[in-house]
Amino acid sequence: MSTEPLRVLIVDDTPDIRMLLTAALGALGGFDLVGEAADGAEAVQLAQELQPDAILLDLAMPVMDGLQATPEIRKCSPQTRIIILSGFSKDRLGSEALAVGADAYIEKGTSPRKIAEIVREVCGTPRPQPDLGVPGSANDDGGTEPTSPGGLESWRRSISMAVEQVGELGFAFSSFGRAVRSRVDFDRAGFALSEADGYRIAAVCGSDDGLVPVGTLVPVLSQFNEALDGGTTITIGDTYERQEGPLDMYFLDRGVRSYAAVPVRAAGRAQAIVSFASERPQAFPRAEVDYLESAVREAAAAFHILWHMGQKAESTHASEEAQRAKLEWNRIIRHDLRSPLTVISGFAETMRSAWSELPDAQKLDFVDAIARGADAMTTLLSDMDQVDRLESGIGSLEPRPMKLCALIAQTVNDLHASTGRLVVTTIDPDLPLALADENDQRRVLSNLLENAFKFSDESEPVEVNVFASGGMIHVAVKDHGPGIAPTDQPSLFNKFSRAAQDREGPKVPGSGLGLYIARSIVEAHGGRIWVESEPGTGATFHYTIPAATA
Repeated sequence: MSTEPLRVLIVDDTPDIRMLLTAALGALGGFDLVGEAADGAEAVQLAQELQPDAILLDLAMPVMDGLQATPEIRKCSPQTRIIILSGFSKDRLGSEALAVGADAYIEKGTSPRKIAEIVREVCGTPRPQPDLGVPGSANDDGGTEPTSPGGLESWRRSISMAVEQVGELGFAFSSFGRAVRSRVDFDRAGFALSEADGYRIAAVCGSDDGLVPVGTLVPVLSQFNEALDGGTTITIGDTYERQEGPLDMYFLDRGVRSYAAVPVRAAGRAQAIVSFASERPQAFPRAEVDYLESAVREAAAAFHILWHMGQKAESTHASEEAQRAKLEWNRIIRHDLRSPLTVISGFAETMRSAWSELPDAQKLDFVDAIARGADAMTTLLSDMDQVDRLESGIGSLEPRPMKLCALIAQTVNDLHASTGRLVVTTIDPDLPLALADENDQRRVLSNLLENAFKFSDESEPVEVNVFASGGMIHVAVKDHGPGIAPTDQPSLFNKFSRAAQDREGPKVPGSGLGLYIARSIVEAHGGRIWVESEPGTGATFHYTIPAATA
């Protein structure tokens, strides 16, 4: 075995996790930490440039998540071993990560020493060479079945796992798409069910999903229907050159130059199709169509079952939605607690095992990271308590006439002392008293200011403007960050919203509860909250609360 150190790229959107892994692997020896990335897109770029032996890759990241990045890394750096290190449990996403090309899956909270052992073990096992397969053998439906020794069978198993481990059609189809894309390149795909006038889209995946959304009825020519009913896959090489009817124009208007529609047959006719589209002409030669047909055969039954399950679930939607929300709440809380816990336990273990070798300055850095991890856990637990209180009605609001200008001044001063950030305030000198709960108003303002800090350069002040209008007091908090796309704005105030964290600009920490809490408090006071922004112009968050009247 080679004695050369393993060249490792670390990818995580939390800086303290990256610092922990760099310090721990460096202290253990045998590793050359060649780079760091904070999102999946940056990871793909660095993987192509550096060709590392291994990548420690987080899943939940902005711009491009780990599941999206894995097949892209596999393409540009095929010999790199991809080890997922995630706050999500292995039984939830482990099989999906392996299906799209990961070599191993580790849950955050695993000790750095154990992580190092797994990296060495994975890198010490030769990675199988990609098997392109040899299409050719006939199947019962009259198509061809691609054959190959081992590699194709493994790919087919990965497709089965990708859909069978997920209990909802949309997620299952997205997993299916990622698994198929590891072998056949396409831009978007859809699962559609047969109706009298065409095929109704039931699930989509890939880029620009909004162009053909779920529920769309796609018209299909009669001759195409006859071919699909007979089990023949329809392939169109270039809609621009053909332009032979409404279907070509339908797809051409949506940027689709070539597509393949694979039928799912039962009772002698096509009950559904799985279609694959590309913005490139001639994207689906016969050899790749064979792979698509094989993939659809593996997954079609699961898609039908999941679709019927979804239809049945609509009758009991309210109770099941509440249960899913509860499970999602618990899942995200576990995930968000796991990252700071990993920082705390990892740095503590590193300091305990290498105390005498660590420079004093590095010890202080590690202690600071542990303190930040503890603060993050405290903040998240506090947010959870606040959400429980708001949603259960425990500890109802106690609005009283109060001087909002004094509360704003105190809150701004406190945040400046703790963060050093500059806030410029403009307050109407004739501002009336507000009718509000003082503690809750402090929480709203703090959440909005901290949100503004996250997306503004430290040299740029955050602006607060307060005035009275129509019996309400209006507060506006403006940052000079990258702004928010109009499509993301409606979901900003939802529980655990990550829309704000997916904007361009530096990755920021946060539970996704701050804006949800602010909205809940403001609405409980009888006010409203909203955002005004365009990409590149910063964002202004507005909210109103009642003024105290005689």
